[in-house]
Amino acid sequence: KAPQSAPGAPGEGSKTTDSVTLTAPAGAGPFQYRLGTDGAWQSSLTFGGLTPDTTYIFHARLAETATHQASPAGPGLVVVTVQATTPAEPGLTLTETAAGAAASFSQTAAPGTARLIVALYDAAGTLVKIEQKTFTLSGGAGTLGIAFDRAQYAGGRVAAFVWDETHAPLCDPQTLAVVAP
Repeated sequence: KAPQSAPGAPGEGSKTTDSVTLTAPAGAGPFQYRLGTDGAWQSSLTFGGLTPDTTYIFHARLAETATHQASPAGPGLVVVTVQATTPAEPGLTLTETAAGAAASFSQTAAPGTARLIVALYDAAGTLVKIEQKTFTLSGGAGTLGIAFDRAQYAGGRVAAFVWDETHAPLCDPQTLAVVAP
């Protein structure tokens, strides 16, 4: 069988956190591809089972045919897989409004239900009023306001909490001092 010269490097077609799809080098094939310098040759352009944010080197060669030997490996193509994203931490914000205060909660983690609670305490620390709202999670959000006379409760505080269905906190509570308008 006749020898063949090594082809050029394969091209980068697409990539994800755990796979890379190559494009064939220039010229006539058939081509084979491998990961690294000692991986098994394959005819598929796609490599799966990879690790996020990791550097890999891919090579191509001309496959053996009835008339030609397989070529040596061509130059390598360096590809870094996509970095895995971490779901955003749940966020709770408590802001002053003209009518009192409003709490907003958002998260992108596990589905379920959550209870958003906003409580008003007077200057002595006594619970005066509480508002609650249950909402569904799964990339969801909830907003809840509590209305009160800021002048009457100046020196007090508003607190916001978010709990899941087992009453475990989903994030740190937030507090806001009540200031007279």
